[in-house]
Amino acid sequence: MAAGDTLQVDEEPSHTVECEHPLFRVLRVRLAPGAKTRRHRRDVDAVACYFGATRLRVDSGGATTESATGPAAPIATPYSKAPQDRVVANVGSAPLNAIEVEIPHHAAATCARCDAFVTGVPHLHELDCVSRVAEALPWCCPTPRRIKTPDGARAFESVTHGAVDVYRIALAARAATPTFSCDRPRLFVWY
Repeated sequence: MAAGDTLQVDEEPSHTVECEHPLFRVLRVRLAPGAKTRRHRRDVDAVACYFGATRLRVDSGGATTESATGPAAPIATPYSKAPQDRVVANVGSAPLNAIEVEIPHHAAATCARCDAFVTGVPHLHELDCVSRVAEALPWCCPTPRRIKTPDGARAFESVTHGAVDVYRIALAARAATPTFSCDRPRLFVWY
């Protein structure tokens, strides 16, 4: 396939945009056993959450890797540091079902609504049922880069450590968290 035939990830048929937000974009990924994607470009940092176990083969321009997936810890990939044009094949016997949360380069490091958060209640990371997933998003751009902002303008920004945190919430059946506060926007992926 020629370079001109490479699709953007949201144009690739097995990737469906579930939610668009200025701070993140959520993509649903579905791939039947034996199926493969069309060649598509990944150039935005992403966190993937898999909902079942299967095996994937990724061909990214001559380098081919094969790995198992499963409903374990979220897997973060810094595509902004190393963009990929790739084809993903499901070489396992089960369908691939995943959510990918893309963190665009222009995502703010803090919430613009900090003053609106509830005070006097525990912070998210103070809850016993919550644990931070360490090193899920450890990359940082060493220099500013030119990006396209949501309004279509061009700007220079850098992604910094702490722009997005990943937490795991473990609750027993019929349990609930107490009311909590947070100093950043939150996106919950339940599975």
